[in-house]
Amino acid sequence: MRKKIKIADLGIQVLLFLAGLVVFLFTNEEQLYFYFYYLLGSWQILSLIIHHIDSRGLQFFQKRRLFGQAIVWVIITGAVSLLLLYFKTPVIIFYLLGLLLFSPFLAIWYMSICYRELLQLRKRELIHLK
Repeated sequence: MRKKIKIADLGIQVLLFLAGLVVFLFTNEEQLYFYFYYLLGSWQILSLIIHHIDSRGLQFFQKRRLFGQAIVWVIITGAVSLLLLYFKTPVIIFYLLGLLLFSPFLAIWYMSICYRELLQLRKRELIHLK
């Protein structure tokens, strides 16, 4: 059952990433691109939280923790940028631009963690068959 959930999780991430990429490259629908952008980010954060709560047998727990720390820093810098916006400092623009450019790398990083975990699960199943 755990393997099916991991396959579905990774499949949804890849589907959302590719759909957002296709919309970004081949249409002029910027608003639609941002829907995929936020959907993928929300899905990955939800997946990260669920994996953190149920961490049984995770092979790449350290890599997930590192990714989680990166996300926490993104949230903290966003909160600081919003606080500076209150004082009429337009730092939020630089934060949003940085987030727009950095987020695809975060998404690929998390998908690679999920993919490597899925490969480890498959290898573990094959070892038990011997």
